[in-house]
Amino acid sequence: EDAHFILPAFDLQRQVALFGVFDGHGGHAVAHICAKEVPKRLKRHPLYQQGDYAGALTKVFFDLDHYLDTVAGRKRIHREIQRGVEPLRALSDASERSEQSETEAWPPEAQDGPAPRDSDQDAQHASGSPLVPP
Repeated sequence: EDAHFILPAFDLQRQVALFGVFDGHGGHAVAHICAKEVPKRLKRHPLYQQGDYAGALTKVFFDLDHYLDTVAGRKRIHREIQRGVEPLRALSDASERSEQSETEAWPPEAQDGPAPRDSDQDAQHASGSPLVPP
């Protein structure tokens, strides 16, 4: 495990807890970004607001996977690597801990397409480890 979150009070109004473990097949920085972004994006997603929790989680995972494959997403990964990724502290309410400076041009549809890959990244991506729910 490279990153995780434990949010027993994720959405008290709906009585929803959220727990996540990110293995980091894309590296520790990717796992860290996902652990920070999934709770924030999930709670704001229209499908979540409509009560379709599984649909919202699936969409958030796919959107995040797409974002990480854009130029802006790759830049964010490199920033995380350069500054060193620190372990996530337990978040009492992920939606309240928004880091707007970290979130660039979300949703990913606003991005300019996939970023160029080097050979190591191609091999890793080809290994079949996209960020999708089980």
